[in-house]
Amino acid sequence: MTVAFVTGTSPMLATSLRLSVANCVLGLSFILFVLFAMFKFACGLAQRLEIHSSPLSADALQ
Repeated sequence: MTVAFVTGTSPMLATSLRLSVANCVLGLSFILFVLFAMFKFACGLAQRLEIHSSPLSADALQ
């Protein structure tokens, strides 16, 4: 939806180049934020599943 918003507002803001660039930068940086949050969540979830699925704790293996 963010990409659709940015591409839809770009023609409307064609008269103001600075506003159009600011809209693209802010709108598309939101996608990077969402991808980072999803990656961080997935890594945390994988670590929690790894800890709970092992029969021995990490301290016992060392």
